[in-house]
Amino acid sequence: MNMNRKINQVNFTAIQKTPKKKRVAAYARVSCGKDAMLHSLAAQVSSYSALIQSRNDWEYVGVYVDEALSGTKDSRGDFQRLLADCRAGKIDMIITKSISRFARNTVTTLVTVRELRSLGIDVYFEEQNIHTLGEEGELVLTLLAAYAEEEARSVSQNIKWHIEDNFKHGLLWSVHMFGFRQVNSKLVIVPEEAELLRMAADMYLAGAELEEIESTFAAAGAVGRRGKPISGTRILRILCNEKVVGDVLLQKTFVEDPITKVKKINNGDRPQYYVKDSHEAIISRETQKRIFEERERRKEEAAYNYDLPFSGRIVCGICGGHCTHRNKEETWVCRNYMLKGKVACDSKAIPESILRELTAEVIGLAEFDCEVFWKKIKEIRMLQNNTLSFLFFDGHIEERRWPECSRSKDYVLSQGVVCGKCGAFYIHRKNDRTWSCKTHVKKGKAQCDAKPLSEEKLEQLTAEVLGLAELDGKIFEERIKQVRVLEGGVISYVFHDGHVEERFWIPEKRIRRAV
Repeated sequence: MNMNRKINQVNFTAIQKTPKKKRVAAYARVSCGKDAMLHSLAAQVSSYSALIQSRNDWEYVGVYVDEALSGTKDSRGDFQRLLADCRAGKIDMIITKSISRFARNTVTTLVTVRELRSLGIDVYFEEQNIHTLGEEGELVLTLLAAYAEEEARSVSQNIKWHIEDNFKHGLLWSVHMFGFRQVNSKLVIVPEEAELLRMAADMYLAGAELEEIESTFAAAGAVGRRGKPISGTRILRILCNEKVVGDVLLQKTFVEDPITKVKKINNGDRPQYYVKDSHEAIISRETQKRIFEERERRKEEAAYNYDLPFSGRIVCGICGGHCTHRNKEETWVCRNYMLKGKVACDSKAIPESILRELTAEVIGLAEFDCEVFWKKIKEIRMLQNNTLSFLFFDGHIEERRWPECSRSKDYVLSQGVVCGKCGAFYIHRKNDRTWSCKTHVKKGKAQCDAKPLSEEKLEQLTAEVLGLAELDGKIFEERIKQVRVLEGGVISYVFHDGHVEERFWIPEKRIRRAV
């Protein structure tokens, strides 16, 4: 052992703790993008950066900057980022120019400051010389914020007067509409967008569905003002807007409260002004009149469409979109799912046959009846877990669950029975208790004269070819790939293992419609 080692006693009082620096950030905002304002903003950023970094006891976190139309909005990007960093424990103190630059809404200001106080974060307002962690900080802040809110209301009243004065003289204030851009107080046509709208008008009057028109716009790369694809419903609304024929109706909406900024539809609360021939038209008045007539015709047809009785009445309970009929499979599926896939909505499709059965059950009928359905049920919502919610006109709601599609014989048959003449799928007509070629049903005998097959006969022959006493949807799906209804009363069954079996049936000369 080394006896020459030197051992010293540690004196803890001699250890000097390094004082923790206060982490300081600044927030700056200007209310518009004018050069003078932007210069002021740059000056604020430079000044705050220099001030914070000049203090040895402060640690510079950064300057958060927003350009906003108003301090009343909560959507300011850097302001929200500032709050997120505060909640993450990255900031101890915030410096800002004044309460009016921070927010003009008393509620927003106080809620934010109180949250920051609870986190131990001080906010310093330079002009008012207020630290919110001080004893009288919140009281003074309440009074000043109330004044700032009143100032915002005063500014709003001035702007409102200016807008309404413009309207009286037939001048636009702020219009954002596909097909046009606003230059000063006038609308000017955007040629490529206008051409798409003219094409949409022609397609709609030629009988195209809104989904087809929407796909045409998407293929052309057309997007709305927020950079998102334009829905078919939105395109139709544009075609029905008075602006596309060169007119403009001023003050359709108004803002009642300058703080909440919530827009209300003007139903006579404010004066309106209609300016005819205000600008160049995209489509003629006659074309728009025909679009109105076609829209009403489709509404009436959809309301009493015996082939598609659920049209317009099924809503996806997952994403809120409307459900559409998928002809090939004879199912109803969320339109967002059909157009954009599972990324937009992961709802399931429901076979129309099951939809009819459950609707009949919830109404209290032995089988589905269109007229009774239209009179009693206002809306059907497709929810998760294979659940349907039926909203009746009298206000009460009932729910039903549907089985997995693979176990429904009607569903699996609708996926696999094909007309040997035209190649179309056979569809189930429950009222007639038949399976019929879809082309024959939709377009008539001139397009395809394939005979209908009775529901009972098809199920009987299919069960027979599978060696079952009665048809089982799951076994059918597992073993049979396709059923082809051929001429001469021949049904050809193609199995998944490759072999084919045939059965014969005698087409009925006439199948009476159920009354």
